[in-house]
Parts: sequence; structure tokens; C-alpha cells
Amino acid sequence: MRTAMLRRKNSILFHVIRRMRLPLVTLVCVYAVAVAGFTLIPGRGPDGEPLRMSFFHAFYFVSFMGSTIGFGEIPHPFTDSQRLWTVFTIYTSVISWLYAIGTLIALMREPGLLRDLTLRRFERHVRLLRNDFFLVCGYDSTEELLVESLARQRIQCVVVERAAHRVGDLETSNLPLHVPGICADPTDAATLQSAGLGHRHCRGLISLDSDDQVNLKIAVTSKLLSPQVTVICAARNAGTEKNMASFGTDVILDPFAIFARQLRTLVSRPHLYQLEKWFTAAPGAPLCGLPHPPPGAGGRWVLCGFGRYGQALHAALRELGGEVTVVAMNPANRPPPQAVFGRGTEAVTLREAEVEHADGLIAGTDDDTNNLSILMTARDLNPKLFLIGRQNKPANTALFAAAKLNLVNHYSEALADDVMASLTAPLARDFLHLLPQAAEHTLEQFASKVRKLCRGVTPAVWRMEVARGGAITGLHPAARDGRPRCIALLLARGTERILLPDGQTATAPGDSVLFCGTQADRFRMRFAAGEGRRA
Repeated sequence: MRTAMLRRKNSILFHVIRRMRLPLVTLVCVYAVAVAGFTLIPGRGPDGEPLRMSFFHAFYFVSFMGSTIGFGEIPHPFTDSQRLWTVFTIYTSVISWLYAIGTLIALMREPGLLRDLTLRRFERHVRLLRNDFFLVCGYDSTEELLVESLARQRIQCVVVERAAHRVGDLETSNLPLHVPGICADPTDAATLQSAGLGHRHCRGLISLDSDDQVNLKIAVTSKLLSPQVTVICAARNAGTEKNMASFGTDVILDPFAIFARQLRTLVSRPHLYQLEKWFTAAPGAPLCGLPHPPPGAGGRWVLCGFGRYGQALHAALRELGGEVTVVAMNPANRPPPQAVFGRGTEAVTLREAEVEHADGLIAGTDDDTNNLSILMTARDLNPKLFLIGRQNKPANTALFAAAKLNLVNHYSEALADDVMASLTAPLARDFLHLLPQAAEHTLEQFASKVRKLCRGVTPAVWRMEVARGGAITGLHPAARDGRPRCIALLLARGTERILLPDGQTATAPGDSVLFCGTQADRFRMRFAAGEGRRA
């Protein structure tokens, strides 16, 4: 990284000197001729004797006269010949300065030089980082949500994005932390190194591009240049996923598999689904409500669209024991034999799929307009349907919100939430991993407590370590009004993990306790827990 910066510094200097060479030579020549003229043209002394100006006086006079300041004639009043030479020198020097300044202004507007200067400033920002950070490749809707979530948790990021307007969005975003960003190609190895790959504080690299080949190239480059860095990438194709795994990519995310897993959880264990959404969202965001999917073993569904998204959801619903009728447009995707062929936007197609007798409908095509049309048509035919819509473009968020669906599958939110679950602290990851082991009625009671405690916003999560010779007084400290100050999520004692410990659970020196509550409660507890210390 340092070698690249030195090379870029020399390149910028060489470029400036090359472009300014002729204007500088012109200025030097004009000043040399002007100084020589004043030393050669005779003047007149106080006694009327001929007097020649010294080089020092000539250079001094040309210096302030060349900028048209005009301090007067020195060291004695000029003769007409000297004044004529002064007029000539004024015009030539002013023209030379205008030529040099104009060239310099044009130089500072050159895209290549501006790009090099911007990259140099960016590299300096990255080099001076003293806290752990994540390198995020791209700043589309998914990465924007992720960077915002990380910044709210005071986790530093560095962004590399191809599109200049998205880098501008990053610079004008209202984030709690300054996030350095650069407009460059994230698949370029030199760019990744300039952005901090190999930096001693770089904890990991994240690439969630919609193009699998971009993610693959970034993953391979990162693992070859910096094998110790944690690499998190998205992969929609099974072949790409295997290729990434062969290079040691640490976390590989399939958005369609994420949707399928979330649907299984929602249908079979809705409170677990709700809690997972809460504890992977950014602290302080509004708490999402609990959708109410069809009761029973999966219910009866109509699934419109049978691409990779539809295939993943079809498998999930069948695994739950649901009855699924597929509406497919492309026979090449090999839909089930009982599938209905059509767009799904027409009432006749949905009636053929028996939407009037269905419990739920999923509009899962890759076109948002078609999905909204399917959903509205289905609602007219069966107002009691549980409606799930696939939103492909962030720009259509307002349209899907106005449709008032039971559930919207946001590609960006699904990936960002899964990445946040991967980046959380080890104890928080243990909590999310153990949470499915709790019974659904226990999770329902726990969700109710969290909602009351956090007052409509997602909880903050923090860890407390029990200091030697002391212990945290109670796992559910109370405020003066008797309301619990926080909720204990997990107690760690060596390799043992106790999920949702109650107030009777004893703590011992060396234990770690994971708590949740509001940000205000978090800071209050830091000072109130006199016998514990914050990790």
C-alpha cells in the first residue's frame, strides 16, 4: 500500500511538472529579459549623472511590478527609456501570469489528476485509521443498509464503489461515523490494497454485488493478497458458491436461501422470526410487527414465479407440509407437473390456480410491476389471502408500502440482516445460534418483555464481564420506578452457555453476560454496575 502511494505521489508530481513546464519557462524568460533590460538601460542619478540599476534593484522592481502592485520608481525616478521598458514589461509579465494561472486552473480540472488527488486523500484517511474496520465493496441499497447498521453500532467501514453518484450519497449521508469512500473498481487488486486490504486493522471484506462474477473475483483477490482477512460474499449460483468455497471464503450468502429460511421460520415459529429480525437490525430502528401466516402445517399457497427465488420458497413450503400451486411463465425452469402456466397478473390464471381457496400467495417474479399486479388481482379475488411480495428494486419501496402487504421480501434487507448476524460479537452470535432452542411460548413471552423494555425501537446489545472479586447484582437490574433496566440474553461461563438466564441465576468472577435494552440503559448500566465492568 505504501509503495502504491509513493508511486501515485510521484505520478502526480510528474504530471503537474509536465503540464506546467511551458508556462513556468515562459515566466522565467519574461522575468529574465525584464531584469536584464533594467540593468542595461541607463537611468539618471540625483546629480544628473548616468546610473545603471543593480540586479537586486531590477529583480525587486520587476517582482512587484509584474503583479501590477506598483510601489513607485526605485531607487531614483526613471527616465523615459526606463518607463517605456516598464510598460513593455508590465504587459508581457501580466500576459505570462494569465497564461500560467489559466494552465494551472485547467490542470486542476483534469479528471485524471482529480482522481489521483482524491485517491491519495482517501489512502491517507485509510492509513490513519486506528480502529478495526470492514472494507465494503459497493454502495448500492444493500451495502447502504449494512454501512448504516454498522455505523450505528460504532463499527468503522471503508467503501469502494464504481458509481460516482453513490459515493456522493455516502459523503452526504448522516452517519454517526465518518466513512471514507472512493469511486473506483473494487475488483482491482491495487484499489483493494489502497482501500485497506492488508491494513493491520482490517477485520474483513464484504462484497454483496448482484453480479456473482464480481463477488468471485473480489473473494479470490482478497484471499490471495490477505488470507487472514474474513471475507463475506453473496453468491446466487451454486457453481460460484463452490468456487468461492474452494478459495476459503469465510461466509457465502445465498439471498434466495435466506428468503426460504425466513419463510420457514415465519410459518413454523413466528416469534422466533420476529426476534431474529429485531436482533439483527440496527439499534434504534422501529420494531417490526409480527406477520400472521396461515395456521396449520404450511397451509395452501399459490406461488407466482418459479425462478431460483420461487424454487427456494417452493422447497421451503413443501418441507413444512404446505400445499403449493405454482404459476410459472417459463417451462424451462421445470415447474412441478401440476403447475399453471401464465403471468399470474390475469384473474383467469389465478382462478385456474384456485386462489379463492388458498391461504396465502407469493408474488416472486423478477419484475416489481408484475408482482404488484399479481398481488392486487389476488386480493380482489380473495381478500383473506396472506400476501408476500418480492421487491427487486429499492426505488419501489413506496409502492410496496402502499400495497399494505403482510410481508415484503426485500433483497437488500435480507442480505444486510444476515451479514449483521455474521459480524456481531461472538457472544451475540452464540445467542442467535441458541435462540431457536427455546420453546415458542418462551420466545413469545420474551418478545413481549423486549417490546415493553425498548419502547418500540430495536434493542441495543452489550456484554458485561464479572470482575474478579465481584459480581453483577442481579441479572435484571431495575430502575427507580421498578421497571427492568435490561434483560439478560445469555450467560457465558467458560464453554457453557445459558440462554435467557432468570434473576435467580448466580454469577461468578470471569462470567460474561449479554444484555439488551435501550441505548440509554446501556450507558446507565456501565456506571451503575459498580461490581462489574464492561467488556
